[in-house]
Amino acid sequence: MERGTGTHDGSGALHVQATDFAAFVRTLPSLARRNGIRLYEVSPADESLESVFSYLVSR
Repeated sequence: MERGTGTHDGSGALHVQATDFAAFVRTLPSLARRNGIRLYEVSPADESLESVFSYLVSR
């Protein structure tokens, strides 16, 4: 089962689309640490009220 996808846009940024946001948020810090990845910024691409509502309702 696929949980998400990632793309690199050439700017040094990695764009990730996660299907399970809560699991992604829990896993990201330890995954980065284990692989020696330094996170400078983590930000949602879609901050609309509708997306926040959908996330909260699906929990």
